[in-house]
Amino acid sequence: MEQMDRHRNLMHMCTNTGNFPLQTKSEIAEQIQKSAALPLDEIWISGETEYPCLAILVNGANSCLTYFEKEGVMWLSYGTRQRPVLFIAGGVEWEAPADSVISTEDAIACMETFFETREKPTCIEWQLL
Repeated sequence: MEQMDRHRNLMHMCTNTGNFPLQTKSEIAEQIQKSAALPLDEIWISGETEYPCLAILVNGANSCLTYFEKEGVMWLSYGTRQRPVLFIAGGVEWEAPADSVISTEDAIACMETFFETREKPTCIEWQLL
């Protein structure tokens, strides 16, 4: 399956440390884990077009996702954390509300679904922005 993914899926990933053209879910998951090990990182993942796009803010084991369906249509992850979590978004520190924070493991699962479907992942709940 991974070999088939390599031929039909080229994803573009942009982080605070660089831009990466990646062809497999495992390559993207590895980069997300590297980003999670940094103090704070912002990740953007898209295919050959600008939309749809998945943005993942990471701070260790915590993540906050935004799914951009098309221009002007955005969804924010819905989580059940007990307190807000600090992230970096657009180069600025941002405290995400507790109800938007999910685990980085769940963020990776969402990326895997997005990689396969290019649609809003159904493995978590979402809030329309």
